[in-house]
Amino acid sequence: MKTTRMIFAYSWAVLGVPLILTTFMGMPTWARLLVDTTGLKVAPKFSGGEIVRTIEHDGYSTIIHEPSFDGLLRPCKQGFVQIDWKATSGSLPETIVESVDYNQDGSPDFSIKIRTQTNQFEFTTHNPAVLGAGEKIIPIPNGKILRVHLLNKR
Repeated sequence: MKTTRMIFAYSWAVLGVPLILTTFMGMPTWARLLVDTTGLKVAPKFSGGEIVRTIEHDGYSTIIHEPSFDGLLRPCKQGFVQIDWKATSGSLPETIVESVDYNQDGSPDFSIKIRTQTNQFEFTTHNPAVLGAGEKIIPIPNGKILRVHLLNKR
């Protein structure tokens, strides 16, 4: 009886190793399948939210995301809108000057001037709902990201 149990235990351990390896190697596939079938999405707090508009410039694009006020149980009083600048050919120009209308009401809500080499920027608000820019420009491959703090007026 003891020998039978020992053979069963060792067999189970030996058969379990390929099962564990297959599971870990297939993890990205399983995760993608789980996300696709359940409709899960990365929270806008981490991804920046859905892209609302893309403005093409000479050599780069400005990508404006949907404003995010996500909270645990209800919308927060303050949120942000994420703006991405991505190079379409080569690298970003040394200076980017942009007026952004994040709420698409026809008038610019804020203006920004970015020195892409040093990541320094000048920020001007034109809308009382715009509280200010994030502390710093976030460099990404072939681009820059800035989150602008907003007041939720809803």
